[in-house]
Amino acid sequence: MASTGAISRIPSDIIAHILSQLETIEDLTVTIRSHRIFLNAFNDGPYSIASAIVKSQIPSVAAPLLVALVESSRIAHRVDIDVFHEILDRLASAISSPSQTTSFFLSNLSLPELALCSRHYAAAESLAHDLAAEVKPIAIQKLDFGCSALPHLTSTEKARLVRAFLRYQLLCNLFCPPDSACPLSDDDDDDTFDELAWHDVEWGELPVDNYMEPDENLRLQGFLSQGLEFLSDVARADSHASRARLLRLDGYLSREFERLPSQQFYHRFPSQRLVVATGLSDLDTPLQDWTADQLGLLSQRGDGPRDSMGSTSYLLWLGANARRSSSGESSDMHEIDDDTNLWQLGYNVWDWEFPDSTPSTSVIRKACHEVRSMPPPFKPDMQFDDVILRSQRQRSDIYLAGGDGYWPMGGAIDFGGIQGLSPDKIADLLYKWGIDMDV
Repeated sequence: MASTGAISRIPSDIIAHILSQLETIEDLTVTIRSHRIFLNAFNDGPYSIASAIVKSQIPSVAAPLLVALVESSRIAHRVDIDVFHEILDRLASAISSPSQTTSFFLSNLSLPELALCSRHYAAAESLAHDLAAEVKPIAIQKLDFGCSALPHLTSTEKARLVRAFLRYQLLCNLFCPPDSACPLSDDDDDDTFDELAWHDVEWGELPVDNYMEPDENLRLQGFLSQGLEFLSDVARADSHASRARLLRLDGYLSREFERLPSQQFYHRFPSQRLVVATGLSDLDTPLQDWTADQLGLLSQRGDGPRDSMGSTSYLLWLGANARRSSSGESSDMHEIDDDTNLWQLGYNVWDWEFPDSTPSTSVIRKACHEVRSMPPPFKPDMQFDDVILRSQRQRSDIYLAGGDGYWPMGGAIDFGGIQGLSPDKIADLLYKWGIDMDV
């Protein structure tokens, strides 16, 4: 390691150039805090260094969404709904010229806003890699499209996932603010929530409904609506204690039911006005009977070239929904309505290597039907009701006795993860539970 004296002799412009090569604003923050020479070089040209980092970090295709995220962070949520539409309209227009958007937002953002863009993109990228590592191997195993998929995360797949996470952040910003501010891939967090609800002493008296879906759990949805950076922290938490610090029993912001993230996805079908524009006399006409021009009306500018008409992801979507109308109703009485399994496997996210340029609609439909029919691919192990109730009573007793921490489920008595209890308190609890064991 170079001595402080050696570092101090490096010209400031060279230090500034080194700083501009860092990967994220977070890296920059850590670096300038490590030695005053880095801080001094940064202070000589903070904006040029930060903008160089962001320009290198963020690909042009992601720039329009990040501009929209910055705009959404500037608005007050009591403004007219037209402001929201203006942000979304500008986003759709910007997607057609992302390189111009990059130049625009680099010259019009403040330092805090550049840092916000860097953090959002880093969180989306991290979550994309985590999700792909967990989901893609299972998707390849469960989805039989008569072809293979590359085992690693491709650049196109990464772009789709990052876009999905950034869109989710925009959805939270615009439509899921906490009640106090309102006019207007659940599964990883569902597992984390379950771990706390089943094991954390502080959550001892929280009723745990083993049969409740994530989109119906108000507390879980409240955590999900806190955005990408929070979700990335939860995904990266590597211990019960670190997860418990993030998902506090009283630490989520309540939202009205219609403002929960899950409720926004019920508006995923085309508007009536758009369907009428197709000229269809029967709005229940299945998509397989639409003309290319009519289907083109459903293809939006926001889809981008990777998911435009003719792309593999589009053809997979069309094959999976061929017998459904624009409202999601199926003309096939034997078709299963619930697409949850398909969504959880990201069926049209991955780059499938079809032997022909155009995948067979019948093969896609058959594979999707089989996946819709199978048990949930990521459902956690169910716990018996008596086990849950016993755990709740024990954790409640521990909490009231002054303890906190991790408590096992399933009948094992192990105070190794509990803090704050004296041997006498532990003995009292064991006596109350009718358990004879040495303390």
